[in-house]
Amino acid sequence: MINYPTLDVFFYELRNSLGDNETKIQQRAESFMSHCGLDANDTELKQIFQQQNNAEYKDITLFGDKYIKKFSQHHYKGYYYPQRLNDTYALLVDCSIEEAETDFTTDDLSWLQGLKDLVQAKLGNYEPQKIIGATWMLSLVVSSDHYDEIASNCCKILLPKIDCQQVGKGQFLNGTLFEYWYYDLSTQKRHHLLIGIYADNNAIETLAEDYYPEFINLFHYRHKILWAYRQSQQLKQELINTILPEVRRCRQEVKNVSKAEFDIAEIESTLAAAREQQFDYAEKIRLLIDQKNTIDINQHNYQERLQKVQQKSQQQLPSFAEIAKLAENRYSFQVQKDYDNLSPELDLLDKLVMHIHVNIALRKEERDRKFIQRIETFGLIFAMAAIFVAASGDFPINSPDDAINNPIGKFLFEYLHIPKNWLDASISITIGVGVAAFTGLILLFLHNLKIITKEVTAILKKYLGK
Repeated sequence: MINYPTLDVFFYELRNSLGDNETKIQQRAESFMSHCGLDANDTELKQIFQQQNNAEYKDITLFGDKYIKKFSQHHYKGYYYPQRLNDTYALLVDCSIEEAETDFTTDDLSWLQGLKDLVQAKLGNYEPQKIIGATWMLSLVVSSDHYDEIASNCCKILLPKIDCQQVGKGQFLNGTLFEYWYYDLSTQKRHHLLIGIYADNNAIETLAEDYYPEFINLFHYRHKILWAYRQSQQLKQELINTILPEVRRCRQEVKNVSKAEFDIAEIESTLAAAREQQFDYAEKIRLLIDQKNTIDINQHNYQERLQKVQQKSQQQLPSFAEIAKLAENRYSFQVQKDYDNLSPELDLLDKLVMHIHVNIALRKEERDRKFIQRIETFGLIFAMAAIFVAASGDFPINSPDDAINNPIGKFLFEYLHIPKNWLDASISITIGVGVAAFTGLILLFLHNLKIITKEVTAILKKYLGK
């Protein structure tokens, strides 16, 4: 026979994280309240909830001195017990069947489906991937020796169509505690189920009075470890699939402009993109190592709390210890390895941004220098032209006939058909233009000669080893 069946859910949601504003914190508070059984008539409890939630204490009961909110429905009874554990909301939903209705045979477990449906309804809808985690725990008093078979059948009802593995089985409170766990990182589906089968009702009462407070904290640390690892892997995928390709694209653009004619506008656009990736990459790398710290802290707290539970019960729970070993040997190690593999890219990105900065500064300096050289060249050309034009004034042309007798004037009159009256001014202009062109050709020759000299010198140094 099965007596005193009780189904509990230990449910955890994030209250706040670094950088959250008041609007985000309030949205999370309202989301959590929706799971606490509060309706329009519970104005007093809502006020208490808000007051307690805004208190400076890290760990606090959110219903204040009232502690719990009870409910009853048909032959079911239960309660909500919400807490704030630092940056996490924790909720215990407890539901059992009235004592007069609890004589069930081990062959008929149809009552369990009704109990499960009611607890799910009381807890409300939620998206599993958006919460920190949840542990379901079924407690039974059974007058039978077929504990393994009963636990297996109950698991199939509570977690249908899920290939949960039994990860542990141990003695607890003169009974047997079975642990089932399913965790798929790729789909973010995860289930944690405990089934405790005991010889008498005293064990269930002791469990509720002495161990529920411990379990609320213990499972909090457990789910925080898995949540942090899940966050770290999401950050890793964002870095690899989203940011790294952009970083490499920027790097390739820099290589391309180094080989081709430099376009300052283009490289400045690349610099803006590289800066944006630099900030995003640095932020996600910081968050990645934060997840490792979260895993380490909660793994330490989990071990301390588990030790307290084992000392109180004077019994070992080896399967409970497995998550701590995973946290240390796999999760924390993996996140540290991911950080070590990905953080050098940030150094390269920093160097890339600096390289682009230097290139832009050098090219702008070169552009400005060339502009000044052009100004100086044109200034010299115009100065030479002005000198020769002024010098031509020392040989005045007194009449149009004198202008025609001038070789330049004769050319302008006969071939370009410049009127006689304009020849005097045209001769001066022609002299100025000619001198300017001649000066420009000389400067161009000297510039090319300088370039050729540099190239010849470089070739000689290369082949002569100097």
